[in-house]
Amino acid sequence: MGLNDEEYNWQQDELEALINRGIRLQGQMDPKNKVRVAYDTCQRECIVKVMSNDSDELDVLQRLLALPSPRNHVIPCELIRCKSSTLAFMPLLRVLSGHIIPYHGVQSILDFMTQMVEALDFMHEHYIAYSDVANLNIVAPSKNTPAEFPPFSITRGRYYIIDFGSSRVLPKGPGEGLLVGDFFQYPGHFMPPEGTDAVDPYAYDVYSLGETIHDVCEAARHRAQIQAPRSVLHLVNTLRSPDPSRRPTMRQLVGITRAICFWVSNTTWLYKVFPAIIADYLDYYGWRLIRVFV
Repeated sequence: MGLNDEEYNWQQDELEALINRGIRLQGQMDPKNKVRVAYDTCQRECIVKVMSNDSDELDVLQRLLALPSPRNHVIPCELIRCKSSTLAFMPLLRVLSGHIIPYHGVQSILDFMTQMVEALDFMHEHYIAYSDVANLNIVAPSKNTPAEFPPFSITRGRYYIIDFGSSRVLPKGPGEGLLVGDFFQYPGHFMPPEGTDAVDPYAYDVYSLGETIHDVCEAARHRAQIQAPRSVLHLVNTLRSPDPSRRPTMRQLVGITRAICFWVSNTTWLYKVFPAIIADYLDYYGWRLIRVFV
């Protein structure tokens, strides 16, 4: 069966390419059988994903892997070329969810926000719309991840982006008026509130990031009793605006994120000196004043 069929049948040349590298496939991780758990020669858990050679997913992944930069958060992986497909061989890292973020106060939320803004700004700079920002597509090393994982370089505390099945390279960059009407061909986890007929894919990334950070804030509140300051929640809700024109670009968000991190780190004393309701008031309106200049 082909790559577009309901369940994929791994081809002989693909299996042989893996065997030649000492990679053993194990259980499947998705309904279409395109993503499999595997073990390498050192018995480390890895992931193998099959992609069509003419897919946008492979095009985006190849481009990102060829762009070394500390701002590039693509999952480290090796591409194994086969006859009609390419296999992405990568380390098995832990999928983001509320219980795995190392919550150390509000700084944990800000660190996640900063890294994701950096990652998406890097993609947008290269005219790549990710189109599927969601916690299921963000991974990080766990405490059980080996310190040495050659040939991959993995950094603890760093978030990586996986699954570029909805991503593509676009002819225009952010803020250049690009609208697309094929959302269901390149779907994301969240329905765009502006509708699906004319979507700015870059603004949609901003919206999806806002929804994802909102989920992280909710998880921090429920699992670790960490309440994000009102200033942070205001920024997150700006990203989640139903009006795409009111959402900042990722490039603008780089500066805004620096400002909110500075603001929050220098106003923690508010919550030690004043009752929570007054501290929230001062935090929120102080940030709104600063936001005018950022």
